[in-house]
Amino acid sequence: MSRWDRVTAAVIVFDASEFYALHTGPASRIGMGAAASAAEIDVMLAIHDAGEFEVLTGKVALCDPGHLAAGSAGSLQDRPVDETVPIFASVPVGRHLVLLTTATEPGDDHCQVLAYLSLVFSDAPTTAITPWIAEGGGSRCGEPANNFLTVDGGVAGLLDAAGADRIPSGFDVVRAIDRALIANKLWANIPLPIAETSETVVACRSGKGAFPVMQSLDAQGNVTGLHVDFAVVGPRSRKAWWKSRHLH
Repeated sequence: MSRWDRVTAAVIVFDASEFYALHTGPASRIGMGAAASAAEIDVMLAIHDAGEFEVLTGKVALCDPGHLAAGSAGSLQDRPVDETVPIFASVPVGRHLVLLTTATEPGDDHCQVLAYLSLVFSDAPTTAITPWIAEGGGSRCGEPANNFLTVDGGVAGLLDAAGADRIPSGFDVVRAIDRALIANKLWANIPLPIAETSETVVACRSGKGAFPVMQSLDAQGNVTGLHVDFAVVGPRSRKAWWKSRHLH
């Protein structure tokens, strides 16, 4: 059995709070109202392999690449949590599989939208989903968690936090992402011109908004993956979606 098969087999059996990352098959769209019938609003999910992503420092940056370019002065790792480039710590060092879950309207295979971006650390079965709090943030029961990234330009990016600080000043990361996304419509895994590393930036068309970052856990409480929920599928009530993903 391949690594892809092991990961897929481990996660598709899990469904908590209608969280569909790494699921295949039908799923409900959010925010359509309880009166709509399932036949009108269900989508079909598929999983796509976006290659591997190397974590060198144990921290990743999740951001709109435009924010990265605009705020390049100073170290990303020293920024406060409320900046536009949040840092997520305690990420396992090493090379990890990036999987994307897409949603397609029934009968329209040419119109895919991205539902989740997942960085997979383990193929152990998932038993819980909780917010992944950004470095420097906090969360108390019943209050919004500091676990989201803000996208203004319609593209979300994932990169190692230290790698973001080492991008050469002459390298236009936004332009490189734009070119790559022309060739591959929904996502791209782009090598960064940093000597002696194999670091990349994963970019995907996410739409605009504030999107929660979640962690999946196994039965022993070990983190099995990092997931960005792009507000496509989940509870039929948008209020229920927001509460389940932003309250800790």
